Amino acid sequence: MKAILCAIVLMASFSIASDTNWGYPYNAQEWGSIEGSVCDTGLEQSPIDLPFLSTAISQKKLDVNWEPGKISLIDTGHSLQLSSSTPLGNIVIGTSSYDLIKLQIHTRSEHTIRNKQYPMELQFIHQNSKGELAVLGLLCEQDMSRKKSKEEIFFQTLKACEQEPQTIDFSDILKTVNTKKYFQYSGSETTPGCDENIVWTVIADECAVPRNFLKWTKRFESMKQNYRSTQSLNGRHISGTILNSEENVAGCICPNTKSEATAFTMTTHSLTLLFGIGIGFVAQFLSVLKYLAKKEDDFEPLLHL
Repeated sequence: MKAILCAIVLMASFSIASDTNWGYPYNAQEWGSIEGSVCDTGLEQSPIDLPFLSTAISQKKLDVNWEPGKISLIDTGHSLQLSSSTPLGNIVIGTSSYDLIKLQIHTRSEHTIRNKQYPMELQFIHQNSKGELAVLGLLCEQDMSRKKSKEEIFFQTLKACEQEPQTIDFSDILKTVNTKKYFQYSGSETTPGCDENIVWTVIADECAVPRNFLKWTKRFESMKQNYRSTQSLNGRHISGTILNSEENVAGCICPNTKSEATAFTMTTHSLTLLFGIGIGFVAQFLSVLKYLAKKEDDFEPLLHL
């Protein structure tokens, strides 16, 4: 599995979020004190800690219909934001169609996978005709390979937007992950005022972000720890997993990503091999003891001469 967890997340940065009386690192008391904010009183807050990727079930492929557009980059003071003055397509969730408004970047990730935090999270923010929000979030792991990849080309183009607008198809990054596996839940904005009733979809896969892109984001003050800590699930249901409850999620001992699953399998095989070798040594040792016992029997009459 490629190295970035891609997550689909519904989220907004409107209204109170434009207030300058808050910032990062996340401060619960500070955010909760903002007038009109439900950051400290809401019961369906985001982000949250999600189940292991290995527990995700295969579902109908996400109905994402994004289109290429001329993308500009701005530093909002809280994150890097990429958007266009022209339509960028939509995502269909249930019976509702949500238009893609913008992409926001967070370092480190806001959502976590069984307490594992990723270097970066991409959040594709959508809005329907009623003003309701849906966010598609993608979790990204650092790419340790030196080979040129589709992900590297995508992120290099994002970087180029700093100089001038670039034609970008955001769906290019989705082609590098499995969009048939994803988690969904009802949550909130991850910025003040933390308004709720937002549909979050988090892809249960990882995308690979080049190290040089992560290094580039650190040039911006707004990109230093611009994430909110995970919030209590408060009994909410997370769809898209074989697990059905918070207790089951907490009690699951499973490998997380493909790399971890591979490591888990290799460890299991290694233990099996070592066990086999151990059995072999025991068998050899018993054979030696049997041989020595036989020799002792052969020489015992001589001892009585």
